[in-house]
Amino acid sequence: MLHEDHVTHAAFSRDGRWVATACRDGSARIWDAATGEPLTPRLPQRHPLRFVQFVDRDRVLLTVTETGETCLWPLPKETRSAEEWVKIGELLSAQQSLATDALRQLWNQLRARYPDEFSFR
Repeated sequence: MLHEDHVTHAAFSRDGRWVATACRDGSARIWDAATGEPLTPRLPQRHPLRFVQFVDRDRVLLTVTETGETCLWPLPKETRSAEEWVKIGELLSAQQSLATDALRQLWNQLRARYPDEFSFR
């Protein structure tokens, strides 16, 4: 989803891969600078935004509203490879092309690599 009002400010990440936008609708977004695809959901605030900036080596997004209210949005660093995301997608979609044994094996591989995310509590 695009912004619902005018973009008031934009800032690039240090490596130029992301662009953050601040909007009069009171939301910020982070976009892939090469494709224009959104990388985050709307990051809402109560008042229209006037400023956005990446801080702490692009691990945090700072937003500032027209009233001076500030917010820091932690940005998790993704370490998974594209191949691992494909495997996760296959597992979550339970693709028909994968046999039950293959799904079980894939689940065990991902659970071993990411125990906090692929375990039952």
